[in-house]
Amino acid sequence: MPGLYRYRHERPYSAGKAEDTTQTLAHYAMLAKTNKDMKALQFEQTGKLEEVLQLTETAMPAISSTQVLVQVKARPVNPADQLFVKGVYRKKPVLPQTAGLEGSGTIVECGSAVSGFAPGDHVAFRAAGTWADYCAVEQEALIPIHRNIHFTTSCQVPLNPITAIALLQEARLKAGDWLLLNAASSSLAGIIIQMAVHKGIQVVGLLHHAQHIPALQALGAQALLQDDAALAEQLQTITGGKGFNAFLDAVGGPVLTTVIPLMAPYGYISVYGNLSNNAPAAFTNSAIIYKNLALQGFGIDHWLSGQTREQVQQAYRTIVDSLYDGTLSFRQTVTVPLEKFITDYPGLLHNAKPIIV
Repeated sequence: MPGLYRYRHERPYSAGKAEDTTQTLAHYAMLAKTNKDMKALQFEQTGKLEEVLQLTETAMPAISSTQVLVQVKARPVNPADQLFVKGVYRKKPVLPQTAGLEGSGTIVECGSAVSGFAPGDHVAFRAAGTWADYCAVEQEALIPIHRNIHFTTSCQVPLNPITAIALLQEARLKAGDWLLLNAASSSLAGIIIQMAVHKGIQVVGLLHHAQHIPALQALGAQALLQDDAALAEQLQTITGGKGFNAFLDAVGGPVLTTVIPLMAPYGYISVYGNLSNNAPAAFTNSAIIYKNLALQGFGIDHWLSGQTREQVQQAYRTIVDSLYDGTLSFRQTVTVPLEKFITDYPGLLHNAKPIIV
């Protein structure tokens, strides 16, 4: 969908009925000036999310010349958010800290050096402190969003889809190759599967619960239960003994031990998560050497640092275009209001993506 939106010194696209620019600018300028306090989910000490979060009233953030003030409309709840609150994520909190690392919303105010964006624009972004009514965001972190994409969808754009693109790019798979991934019921895995299947890659997902098998099959993947005693035999049968060309491991531990002997020669293993909480994996050097396997750790921020600005922008253009034309979809979501998150969080559905609104 060429020309869907623009970067640099042009305003991001909007769709539908044209806005009255004068009224729009006046409306958001009034918001920025009249709202001095805001609600936020903050923590004064690190720990489990459900134990240390507090709903507070705090001052709205001041913005620098290179930042915009965003009225946050939606925020996904990711594993990274839980690690951030525990203080064990690569990005460390500065206490007291507003929770949340990703979101989407409407620009309310722009710093003096900001160009290409204006109050009223819809944007998504990664920034610390998104679990609040407002968030100060650097212009470089802004992703323009089409107005026809709902905030509960656009808030998921900044992290998981770009991670999926990066993981598949690093795996260097071609049509017909075999891809194995675990934690296959996760939001990220669902995006990886869609992108891989679109490229003609054969995908097998490992699950802990049989109830998720139909959803994976609907995306075009085969699904197996990770805890099945016959897993190794089943994996070998699926590929006809050829082995897997890539394994994307979000878990570690015994499953990595099981999979390494089932890799194809010159196979690629990406370790990008630690859901097993550092459970050990056992393998020999010869298992890696004799098949010329590549075993690599992966972090999205390090990957992004190796890309040009234009490459990152193009990746996000592809993501937003795919959401707009329906070729990419996200996992089913369940929404919870910001002010009710602390009380409702323990009861949120485990088979849907929690979104704070």
